[in-house]
Amino acid sequence: MRRLNGAPALSAPHDTWDARDLLTIMAEAPFDAAGLALVDAGDGWTLTLPTVGELPVGTAWQEVAVDADADVVAGAPGVGDPATRLALATRGEARGDGSVLVHVVDTTSPHRAIVVREADGTLRAGWHLPPLGGGWAALRVPASVIAADDANTAAAPAETPVTTAPVTTETAALLLDMDGTLVDSHAVVERLWTEWSLAHGVDPARTLAIIHGRQGQDSMALLLPDRPHEENLAENRELLAAETAQTDGVVAIAGAARLLADLRGLPHALVTSASRDLAHARMDAAGLPMPGSAVTAEDVARSKPDAEGFVAAARALGVDPADCIVVEDSANGIAAGLAAGMRVIGVGPHAAEGEPTWLVTDASGIHVAPAADGRIAVTIG
Repeated sequence: MRRLNGAPALSAPHDTWDARDLLTIMAEAPFDAAGLALVDAGDGWTLTLPTVGELPVGTAWQEVAVDADADVVAGAPGVGDPATRLALATRGEARGDGSVLVHVVDTTSPHRAIVVREADGTLRAGWHLPPLGGGWAALRVPASVIAADDANTAAAPAETPVTTAPVTTETAALLLDMDGTLVDSHAVVERLWTEWSLAHGVDPARTLAIIHGRQGQDSMALLLPDRPHEENLAENRELLAAETAQTDGVVAIAGAARLLADLRGLPHALVTSASRDLAHARMDAAGLPMPGSAVTAEDVARSKPDAEGFVAAARALGVDPADCIVVEDSANGIAAGLAAGMRVIGVGPHAAEGEPTWLVTDASGIHVAPAADGRIAVTIG
């Protein structure tokens, strides 16, 4: 059955717990409560979450890795190694009125569930930030997305080899990430986020480990979870303005110009966590044409690793999401593509961490040509 991997209380907790009452607002989103249970267990509790399993809960944060049952793995979306693991953190509190409050945080995203057991034993639960689709299955990611510095998580999976012998397949549409996939903007991104981290007392290494592929306000919510989200949104607007203005050193990834030229007239879209203005600024600075169809930060409610952006792009193109191929460089983006039921071409030195379907060094390893019925023939390698 499901394997639960409990860890001791974290020395650097996910939040200070001081603003927990500000985070108890439950969104109007479906929450599967059939079989929900919260029972006392020693100095803490055992929480049974439907479709997830039993989770240990204590009065300090603890991380729990939950692997899917074999039937979940077999039915998981995508080709290759599927997204099958939940990386969670739990914490609870016995309150003065006799009730118990429990938070369950998905550590790879801003999503959080709240469970309350009232003094009379009544249970209620809901999402503070619900995932696309409203359930835990949408948050499953490849095991490698879980932070490697947690000594109690599973060992890292075998590295996905760079595709050497060419592989040819077909797709209804190619969905392209921007930063790290088509455009090299890492210097300006890392410089500005390092400055932001130092100004807020956050370890820059932790910041740089989670920001890639995510919208800025969602990264801030993970790094400063007790802070009102309005502040995250305001600061992210300032950060986006700085990133849009600072394009020195932004260049095209090898092979990106040729790939976009070959895609002209074929179904494809840009799917990026950048704002529309920032996407235009970086594509212009790199000398790359902006695809006619683009899903940017303004178009989605959930950033990667949520699948919303890729699903929205497929629908905008009028194609089946399961028949699309994603091109991504970050573990968050790869997880989003796999969660959307899509095959994923990983690009660059860090893509193997997300366990994509295929892996190439850069965009020059991807070749496209027209196929029958408006489809695209894709050769990888």
